[in-house]
Amino acid sequence: MMFEDQGVTYKDVRISREEWPGLKKTLVETGQTPFGQLPIVELAGQIMPQSAAFNRYFAKIFGKTPPPPPPLTMINLLLLLFGLRPPAQVSMAPALARST
Repeated sequence: MMFEDQGVTYKDVRISREEWPGLKKTLVETGQTPFGQLPIVELAGQIMPQSAAFNRYFAKIFGKTPPPPPPLTMINLLLLLFGLRPPAQVSMAPALARST
């Protein structure tokens, strides 16, 4: 869909379930499907397996990826991943109680 959206010419090769078992061995042996799975994309002679990876690659190339999160968002994400509370969630009540 990204190729069509961007007006990129491509060749869509479909392989039936019946064809796959016989074709798989040949594709693996020749390195055309490194993990023995489809789909794959060939770009300038380079084989790219794993649709999630090449979808992200093409989304970046075509300018379809969202901007990176601000640094504070990444800090908060890392704190949450390690089970800590981000600074915005830390209560200021104890400090305020001492200052009055």
